Amino acid sequence: MKRPFDIVCALVRNRVFGAGETIPAEVDWEAVLECAVRQEVNAICYEAVKALPQERQPSFVLMMKWDISALAIKEMYPLRLKAAKEVCAILETEGIRPVMLKGMTLATLYPEPSERESGDVDILTFRDREKADDIIRSRGIGTEYGDHHTLFTYNGIHFENHGTDVKWDLYARKSDYRVLELIDRHAADVLPGPEGFLTLPPAITVVFLIKHLRQHLRWNVKVNIKQFTDLALFLRANPGIMDDVFSGLKSVGLKHFGKIMMRVSEKVTGTDLHIKTGIMSRAAAAFIVRFVLPLPRGNNFLLKYSIIARDIIVSKLHEKGYM
Repeated sequence: MKRPFDIVCALVRNRVFGAGETIPAEVDWEAVLECAVRQEVNAICYEAVKALPQERQPSFVLMMKWDISALAIKEMYPLRLKAAKEVCAILETEGIRPVMLKGMTLATLYPEPSERESGDVDILTFRDREKADDIIRSRGIGTEYGDHHTLFTYNGIHFENHGTDVKWDLYARKSDYRVLELIDRHAADVLPGPEGFLTLPPAITVVFLIKHLRQHLRWNVKVNIKQFTDLALFLRANPGIMDDVFSGLKSVGLKHFGKIMMRVSEKVTGTDLHIKTGIMSRAAAAFIVRFVLPLPRGNNFLLKYSIIARDIIVSKLHEKGYM
């Protein structure tokens, strides 16, 4: 019997990438549902399961349970979209041009945007973050400073306001600051994107997604199938940017790590991103797919601290001009 993780990957490939893979007859559907929830692809997998022949589907009771949880995810999307547009409009009237990060724009790449699960809305206000926070507070909305962004809730929707104003952060690495500096240099290059939101240039978006994956790996192995599906979809939707992507990743010291993440994305989604990697990069990607992604969320200290140690080495090599 295949691992639940492998079944979930196959369902995502079928629904998002039209893979048409055959799902085996013997499946522990309870475990698959649990894995889909953990990997934040619950609604996507539900739609893929509905497309299976009746005799290959889970029991009626489990499908009802799955239907309820998937519907709850899909119903949040229009609420999140409406709140995001209103918050952006509020900031724009005060002279701030917020850029939409991750979820709200990546969702449009999916067969149905509402199927992409998201816990909050991420916006970027560059060096106007504090001004944006003041504007939000002037509307009677409380804000809370997190590790690397400001948190607030608008009409029941959670927001994270990111800035490029560099401040010392206990959890940040030098490459994190380099990414912020890279993004800041492209503040004038923002582009109109889906749903009327402003977005970063495609290559810079990929650098940000890679940096985000590295942060999650370093903190608590909180990476999932959804994040690698995002990456594959975005790269597939923006062909011809790979040279700029690798140039950007190299400038911040994340080229090798970025290749591993893209390789993982290839393995999870079955999409050929034409990434050339060495033996160690392929081995690292295989390790992550086999032992890290299927894990429940939580600390894996060996992996966590090995990545931190590697960050220090890469930082030193970058400073000396070797990377």
